[in-house]
Amino acid sequence: MGKPLLPRRLENSTMAKMMSCECGWTLITPMGEGDLMKHAKMHVADAHPKMKVSDADMMKMMKTV
Repeated sequence: MGKPLLPRRLENSTMAKMMSCECGWTLITPMGEGDLMKHAKMHVADAHPKMKVSDADMMKMMKTV
């Protein structure tokens, strides 16, 4: 039957996580909250270096899509 195209943990997954910033940056990832949080922190550091955003605030900004 061949090798699955997606990693095992995503084979049966139908939901993704999404986060948008007021500046227009948006990320949608099927890899979960940890991946989204990592990329959101990189975005804040690169685009808004003086902004302080807590993990709790970032979690509130996440949506399941």
